[in-house]
Amino acid sequence: DPELVNGKAKYRTAVIRNTDQLIDHNTYTPGGLIYYQMWGTARHASNAAFLALQAVKYGLDNNDKFLNFAQSQVQYLPPNCYVFRFLSNF
Repeated sequence: DPELVNGKAKYRTAVIRNTDQLIDHNTYTPGGLIYYQMWGTARHASNAAFLALQAVKYGLDNNDKFLNFAQSQVQYLPPNCYVFRFLSNF
């Protein structure tokens, strides 16, 4: 809910902190894909990108860190993937 995130500093802070944690404290492949586990790596990368883009959408990305992360993850998705089409139109 945009009003909830934008209207309460504690929620804004939590979203920023959690998105930073997501990006800064995870394992990545040598090519830069976020890596949680062996199975479903594209699924995890697209979910992480989606969460980062939600933070961008609500104006919580002051230095394009979240946007750049999301774009870097989407580059790994096949072009016929539904998630790819959604995120590329964001």
